[in-house]
Formats: sequence, structure tokens, C-alpha cells
Amino acid sequence: MYSFQKDRIKIFDLGGVIINIHPPLTFNAMKDRLHPSRDPALAEAHFQKLFTKFEIGSFDRLALLEQINPWLNQQLKYPEFEKIWNELLLDVPKHRLQCLLKLKEKEEIYLLSNTNEIHIQAINQYLRNEFGVDGLEAIFTKCFLSYEMNQRKPDASIYQSAMRQIPGNADSYIFFDDTFENVEGSNSAGLPAVHVPNEKNKEFWDYLCSQ
Repeated sequence: MYSFQKDRIKIFDLGGVIINIHPPLTFNAMKDRLHPSRDPALAEAHFQKLFTKFEIGSFDRLALLEQINPWLNQQLKYPEFEKIWNELLLDVPKHRLQCLLKLKEKEEIYLLSNTNEIHIQAINQYLRNEFGVDGLEAIFTKCFLSYEMNQRKPDASIYQSAMRQIPGNADSYIFFDDTFENVEGSNSAGLPAVHVPNEKNKEFWDYLCSQ
């Protein structure tokens, strides 16, 4: 049962809280295309390191592909790679978006996400096509995105950077994230956080959106 204070300044994670995601879809698609000489476990570890660096803006999308292609049995062209990369993105349930838009009418709300330029572009296009909403910036007062900030959760610096840019103080904020490690990092950095695991996502939104 959730019982956080609803009058606090709300900061949301994106994947797993707002948009449903399933990362194995992308990882498995990559592994299916591995060169026979490559060890799957080593490849997954290598890809994970690349993805983490991509999330902090260490290189652009084409440079990412250049570092992935040598591990594959066939060189991917960018359009095919983008399709595979975005397979992990599922949907934004309508009631979540409606709740956010209602909150936006009466208060400032913020986004703090480990993400990358490809996924943000895809999510923004999805919101336009599916709901007629002009991307995440039409929903949130400000979006704090790891690849633009060159920082990522659970490093303390990203939470502290966000707090410096949001009016108020630590006691007036509340952050929602589906990853326990990120919640712990947030609390340690002084940003009060609530864990929203997948199995409690509906309960969370029902409580948040109730009058």
C-alpha cells in the first residue's frame, strides 16, 4: 500500500514507471545476430557497457552501431539497428498519461531518466502518434535525461544536479523509480524516493491519481 505525500514536487522515472519496457527483447535480438566466434555471455557484458556509455552521451548513435557491428554475423545498417534498439519499448497505458496531464494542470512535474537519444526520439514520436501529445516536454516542466547530463542513476551527482534545478528543497521533493538501486541512490543523495516495482505499478498509479 502506497502512502507518500501527494503534495510534494513529483519527479518520475520513465522506463518501467511511465512506459512499459522489456529489455530482453533488444538483448535477445542482438544475441541472435552474434557472430559464431563470439561468446554470448561476453557479448552481453560488452553490449551492456556500451549501452551504459551511450546513456551518458559518451558517443552518438552511429558510433554505437560501429562498436556493435564487429560482434555480429552480419553488419547492420542504421535503420535496422534502430528498429532492434527500440524493440524493448512497449506502451504507455492511457490512464498513466491522463494522470500526468491532470497533474501538469495544477503543479510542476519532472522527469529523471537513464535513457538515450534513440529511445527519446521514439517515445516522443509514439506519444504524438498514439495520443496527439507533442512529446515528453509537453508533459513535464523539465526533463532530466542522462545522455544530456552526462550522468546516470544511481550516481549521486545526477540527483543533486536535478535538485539544484528544481525550486524547493529536499523535503519538498519525491522521486519515483522502478529500480531499487536507483531508489537507494536517490535517498542516499538526499532526494526522497519511492520504489515502484512492476508488480506494484498499477497500485502506485491508482493511489497517485485518486482524489
